[in-house]
Amino acid sequence: MRPVRHLSGRSEARLTHPIYGEVLRSALKPLRAREIHRTLAERLGTTSLRRRDDLLRLTTWQLATGLRPSVPDMLAAARQSLARHDLVLAERLARAAVDAGSDQARTLLAEVLSWCGRHQDGIAVLADSGRSEPSGWTTTRARLLYWGLARHDEATTMLPDDPTVTRALILLAEGNCREALDIALKITDLESAPIDARLWAFTTAVNAYAMLGKASTALSFARQGRRLAERHDDLVRTGLPYLRLAEGYTLLFAGRLSEAQDVAEDGGQSAVQVGDPGLIAAWSALSGMISQLRGELRAAVTSLRETVAIETAQDPTGSLHLHEMILAGTLAMSGAVDEAAELLDNAGPDRPRTAVKRLFRPHAEAHRAWVSAARGDVRGAAEIALGAAALARDAGIPCMEAVVLYEAARFGAARQVEKRLKVLVETVEGDLARVYCDAAVALAAGDEPGLLAAADAFAALPAPLHAAEMLTAAGRVAQEAGHSRRAGTALARAQELARCCPTARSPGLDSGEGTQQLTPREREIARLAASQTTSPEIARRLRLSVRTVDNHLAHVYDKLGISSRIELTALFR
Repeated sequence: MRPVRHLSGRSEARLTHPIYGEVLRSALKPLRAREIHRTLAERLGTTSLRRRDDLLRLTTWQLATGLRPSVPDMLAAARQSLARHDLVLAERLARAAVDAGSDQARTLLAEVLSWCGRHQDGIAVLADSGRSEPSGWTTTRARLLYWGLARHDEATTMLPDDPTVTRALILLAEGNCREALDIALKITDLESAPIDARLWAFTTAVNAYAMLGKASTALSFARQGRRLAERHDDLVRTGLPYLRLAEGYTLLFAGRLSEAQDVAEDGGQSAVQVGDPGLIAAWSALSGMISQLRGELRAAVTSLRETVAIETAQDPTGSLHLHEMILAGTLAMSGAVDEAAELLDNAGPDRPRTAVKRLFRPHAEAHRAWVSAARGDVRGAAEIALGAAALARDAGIPCMEAVVLYEAARFGAARQVEKRLKVLVETVEGDLARVYCDAAVALAAGDEPGLLAAADAFAALPAPLHAAEMLTAAGRVAQEAGHSRRAGTALARAQELARCCPTARSPGLDSGEGTQQLTPREREIARLAASQTTSPEIARRLRLSVRTVDNHLAHVYDKLGISSRIELTALFR
């Protein structure tokens, strides 16, 4: 115990660590615990309940004694628990209000259940409701249908045409960033709207502006939203952490990786403190994607594994399938080909409960491309990435289009994407898009100075894996031009940077040393054969006959002066 004296002269004793309270409570007999709660409730009930948590404490203690607090008090306490991300207590209080006959409490209980990832239970609760709050009932049901059960069309059609936050969020998830933004901007300035609704509108605006390539505007709205939350701290419910997440992703896709990492660390620590699994999963996903771009693949895999493990049990935002695909791609980048392929196969499109929303499909497909590349089908990976870029372009999300176009360039399609990246860099703000464009242009032209400059730019982000790929490409260009000294210098720097990413397995790290005489098709087949892929499987993947594959392999062996796949593996490891 430690004594605490308040300015008012009132003194109290507090435990030095909350865990001591849990130990003491667990040792109490039920009757003794009820007696203590009754005494606490009676004494607190005689005060004016001025402190922020007084009503929550009083209501909780009253329930613990078997008393029934007033329905307004239970609803207020449940909302306060939801704001604290104490979902267990929020559900208990909301259920108590439902048991007391409150139809209004059913909508709140359904909302709590949605954050617990129990969407079907939430739908069942609403089914028994008399709809005393028609608008709240409708929007809560729409959220449950859309994010929890992937019944997208049903959720969209049941929403009113009125500009609501839920409608804006669904439009955003469907990739309609400009329509979502039109609604969100009206709500951010609407002083009569609930504070949390305005925070969700700010979150929508930040995400929409970021995907439209307007990073500076997105970050400005993030700051405005945080200031609003600070001014009305007592009225914030669930919106603030997701506003911060949107800010973190904006920084990531703008290439401001250190700032994004700071936001992710702060958010992750807060989520752990409040103990909300859904938030912990969301912050771990952001951390994983930051680590991936930085080439820290072990850390990325660890974070993304945590996300997938949590969301397998509790998935409030319907993000499991997306994060499974991102994890699969990251595993593929790390050389864990079999595990990546198995995860991707298990996360197939026949799982509508976790279907990827349209806004995120290009990013998910880009990670599917990495699994294809890890299996040796680099040409197929490029086709998948180009298809992902087409999805982003059709949806009107230039930021994501730039990201996945560069993935296609990493798989050898630089000439196919450079013109479009030059257009996008005029629209998409941030260092990342600019470096992607410069790198793709240099790859397409085989421009050694341009590749070296791109390597320096990537290293400054820092994105050492991307930098190592640029240096490797520069080394290849120098080799082909007969400049062995320059090639050696570039490749030595590439190896040094690649050591920062020890598990990385990327086609861009293949220097081609000793295999320059192979044609692109021979190199593709040789790389697949080196990964112990059989000739029939290579034929199936590349849509060739087995005889054609074997003929190409014979030419490879002849050109390289080898006679077995074991020797081939040593060249393409």
